[in-house]
This record gives sequence, C-alpha cells and structure tokens, in this order.
Amino acid sequence: MTRILSLLLFWATVAHAQIDLDKDSSAVPEVPNFKRLDYGSIGTHHNLTHLPNMQRQIALIGDNRRVLFNQGITAQYGFYFNRFKVGYFLEGQVSFAESSSSSIVSSYSTIMGGFTGGYVASQNRNRRWLVNVAVGMVESNLKAKQRSQPNATISMNTVLTTPITGFPPTLKHNNLFVELSLENTYRPKRANMFGASYLLGVRRGLNQRAWKMENFNLQNAPTDRILQLFAAVCVTFSTRGRLR
Repeated sequence: MTRILSLLLFWATVAHAQIDLDKDSSAVPEVPNFKRLDYGSIGTHHNLTHLPNMQRQIALIGDNRRVLFNQGITAQYGFYFNRFKVGYFLEGQVSFAESSSSSIVSSYSTIMGGFTGGYVASQNRNRRWLVNVAVGMVESNLKAKQRSQPNATISMNTVLTTPITGFPPTLKHNNLFVELSLENTYRPKRANMFGASYLLGVRRGLNQRAWKMENFNLQNAPTDRILQLFAAVCVTFSTRGRLR
C-alpha cells in the first residue's frame, strides 16, 4: 500500500510541476471559479504522541520514550464551496508502530475519525493555503511487555489458566479532540483534477480520560489527555465542479 501511495504522490508532483511551467505564460486563460467541488485525498502521515501518565507507567518496565511515534494511512472526503472559500470534510486515520530493545517490546496504534472545516486563507494561480479546524474521536491502543525468557516451560494442565509472559493485554484510551492544521494544496482549474497536498497540525484531547482494558475493570488506571503533532503528504483529487 505504501508503494502504491508513493507512486501516486510522484505523479501528483509531476502534474504540479507541469502546472507551474505554465504560470508565467500570458497565453494561459484566467483561472475559472467553481461553484462546488467534491474533494478528497489519501496519503501517509506521521504522528508524535504525548500521553504522559501512561508513559510514566511503561517507563517502570524500561520503556523510556518521551513521545510515542507511529505512522499510517490518512483519508479525507467532502465538499468545497468556492463562493465562501470553505470546505467541509470527513476524515479518518489508521496508524501503527512497534518498537523493541534488549528487554522491552511495545506497540502503539491509533484509529481516528473526525469532521473538518477548512478556510482558504491565501491562494495564487496554482496553490492555496487552508486553515483547518477539526473535531472527532481518537482511540489509542498500547501493548508493552518485557521480553520473555527463551525456552520457558509450562505444564499443559495450566496453559489455559496461567498468564504467560510475552502476551500482554491491550490498553485502550479514547479521547474527544480538537485539531488545528495548515494545508497547502493545488488550486482547481478544471472540473476534474488531482495533485499533491501537504498538511501540518496539532491535535489535543478535550479532557482527561482513563485507560481501560477489554473484559476487565482496570483499577488505579492512569488518565491522559492526548497531545499529537502530525504531518501528512497526500494525493488530492477534485471532481464535478460547476462553473459559477
């Protein structure tokens, strides 16, 4: 999947470069304005996540990372209205990562969904800058364990009832969030176009939420309010525009 996205981004960049070749030509007609565009994107993103209270807990077993890093796939779809210079989108992200050391193995993944509103703050003939504000929900899933001893022995009589080192439970954390981001994308000139978009932003939980475990009541569970910095590179498309 990552290879396919890389190829799409390459061709989007080529298309963007071709547009730039024409921007100084006096023969290029005026950029048309479209009443409404269906607008979507798919790409890759990178997150730096801070969950301080849980990170203090996993530091007790040797995982001393200041931030949790993961990467994955992001997608967005919605509508852009030229008259008001605003767009509204549904967005989603799936992220994953695993890290290890001589004594620790851990994995961290997130699933995010939200609603985004964007405003065109600035534009020239070929590119535009949008300021986006989003609200939604992000779920964090964390596993952290000490490495088990090799060739450990366990009786078949107790294998189904004895907790086994190396098979940790999944800890979950859900947080409503607000997000602010800056996006650089192409300015649509035709009814059907595609190109590269670049996104940089911050995501912050609205309140402190306790960590949980499936099928168990987790006592003395730490609470966290998520903080994420993220960057994304996407292939963006627009279609079915109508001339104003």
